[in-house]
Amino acid sequence: MTYLKGTIYVSNTAPFIKKNPWDYISSITSQIEGESTIPLSDADIKVFMGGSSDLICRGLSSDEGEFYLRVPSGINCFIEVYMNQKLILIKHLQVSEKREMKVGSLDIESTAEAILLKKKLLINQDQPLSPVLLEKLYPQIEYCWKNGISLHKLYDTQDNHDQIVISKHDPFQLITSFNIEIDEGNENLFWSWATREPCQARLFYRSFRSRHYRQVEFPEYKKRGFHNLSSPQEFEGYVYYLEVQTQKGFLALTPPRCFRIPIKPRLARHRFVGRQEGPVVTTRNVTHGKKTIQLSDLKIDLLLKGAIEKSFESEMNLEFVKKIKIPRFILREGFHELELNIYFPQDHSFLWGPIETPEELSIDSQTWEKIKKLWAKFQISAPSNSVVEIGYSKPFSEIISYRNRSHYRLFSNMDLSDTILILSYRSLDTLNLDCMQFFLGQLNLQGEGQFSDYHLQLKLEGRFFEEKSNDLIIQSSRDIYGQIDLDADMVITANSYHQLNSFNPY
Repeated sequence: MTYLKGTIYVSNTAPFIKKNPWDYISSITSQIEGESTIPLSDADIKVFMGGSSDLICRGLSSDEGEFYLRVPSGINCFIEVYMNQKLILIKHLQVSEKREMKVGSLDIESTAEAILLKKKLLINQDQPLSPVLLEKLYPQIEYCWKNGISLHKLYDTQDNHDQIVISKHDPFQLITSFNIEIDEGNENLFWSWATREPCQARLFYRSFRSRHYRQVEFPEYKKRGFHNLSSPQEFEGYVYYLEVQTQKGFLALTPPRCFRIPIKPRLARHRFVGRQEGPVVTTRNVTHGKKTIQLSDLKIDLLLKGAIEKSFESEMNLEFVKKIKIPRFILREGFHELELNIYFPQDHSFLWGPIETPEELSIDSQTWEKIKKLWAKFQISAPSNSVVEIGYSKPFSEIISYRNRSHYRLFSNMDLSDTILILSYRSLDTLNLDCMQFFLGQLNLQGEGQFSDYHLQLKLEGRFFEEKSNDLIIQSSRDIYGQIDLDADMVITANSYHQLNSFNPY
């Protein structure tokens, strides 16, 4: 197998480049005037087989415009870049036998060359690429960019491409169908095929990890065939093709195709440890009345009596305690350094009150006892001389991986719909504003890049201890930091039924 590493550059005037309103604009440094190229982040990268156009893998570009993708070695493929589901860049590549292959940059030149190669495949010609033809394509590509048009408009449809490839490999139209599927338990991979007349068949296949094809022969002349591969590796990719021969000696084969084994849904328990900065209090105001905290499977009603409502923000950076327990399908894609980040934005609030006398709490004692019993993995104990804060937040969370100073987002919850219950204790000692927090809730993260078809669910319980300061001066709320310990039940499932690959020209 080979890991492809490349970079995406586009014009800074392209309409799909959105200016971040939070970017700092210096009044001292002179701004770049005119057109320049900049790296493109959060682009959807897809790699397709050169012959069959099967999807090999996909990924997400980093903030530096870099991508890192695992593909089988020895194939030719097209790397395609999409923004808002529109094709904007392409590059044709012959994958080497190296462990890691530097693809270089994807730009207007690589895109023009790849479009001409696609056109050559459609008309089945072998003439070299002409510099004149390339130069004619540049303004057409720029026109598509400026008008938000997908580059698919510059070459024919996929249906025409399939028919050309079929006629090239099977001029006598011997193969009527060639299908692949996997059973519900992901335990068996099945190939089946049919021909117009009795044929001998040879099936060739290899995993992404292998350089050599395995060959399965079917010497009897038949019009139908079948082969079963048991215990395929989870999320492993397989390249395969079929060759048939009639009794008269006529030959036919299919173009090389690709299939990814789905990820098995399973429950795994993980422990995360790391650092937390904050909570930083941004606003305070007195509030009254009823406040409802709605968790995934629980609703808590708070009856407020002059409680202080606070807005806050904080950030967690967590790692797996046992890296050997990181899912193997993530490690196999080349992502070894994983980090779970949880950001609590400032537009959600805490509710708080004194703890020594429950009858004076802003919530009734029955609700208070029920809240404390929600935590099963951590003992809820109130420090003496403290106040309690009962609150919630809808955090942004993500699982990212670091490689060579770039980070790649694998899962995230962009919609901020998950609610986390937060129970905090604060010391009343003015010389030491120690804070202790307990977290409870569920995060639902959508896969990105390689894992776009999957959904990750984290049911978590956590505990934060603020590190004590030796400084006797009153500590600023912006200096709060400490250790976070979090237990999570993790399940990954497919978003929908896995789409099966099929090769059926008729």
